[in-house]
Amino acid sequence: MVLRILLGAAAVASGVLADREMPRDWNENHVGRSKFFEELSDDSLLKFTNDTTADSIIVLYGDQCSHCQELKPMQDKAAKKILEESSMVKFGRYDLHRFGGAASLVANIKRKWTGPNGESFDEMEAKGAVIGLNYDNLAIPQMYHFRRGNQMIQQVPHGEIGWGPQGNQNLKKWIRMSVSEYAKDKKRSGKGEEEGGEGG
Repeated sequence: MVLRILLGAAAVASGVLADREMPRDWNENHVGRSKFFEELSDDSLLKFTNDTTADSIIVLYGDQCSHCQELKPMQDKAAKKILEESSMVKFGRYDLHRFGGAASLVANIKRKWTGPNGESFDEMEAKGAVIGLNYDNLAIPQMYHFRRGNQMIQQVPHGEIGWGPQGNQNLKKWIRMSVSEYAKDKKRSGKGEEEGGEGG
């Protein structure tokens, strides 16, 4: 309880809770660093996704969010496999509470993200190229797919972001199906599909 009060006070002081209260499911543990997801900030998020050669999978998380901690092993496992087999996808993470909350993130995307021909965010949304970005509910954890060339932003269905003992398999399947012209274009190492002998 004392930790939650201190975290909440610190967040309020830093402006982190501009649009929502500190989640109740936070704890003293941490999501921790990832070998497979690049850590992004307000400045680097759109630079990272503004890529003409690879789609971007972006996780919105909070370091002390218990659900995010639960998901990390499966998300890392899926990302590791995809990165081993294809150059068409890259992975990033954005700590929603560290960088000002949902309102700040949405404002940044709406102001700076443009379509492949310079279309504004509103114009791309009107075309149906922004799918599932719920401005009123960006509660973490969430995951988004930014298609290469700024062609589309779509939310990864919540049930496919890594939940459960088969979570990594579900996430890999969704990515392979959703990335346009997905190809396994990297040479296999010959040491097995994954650590622990897991296939596919």
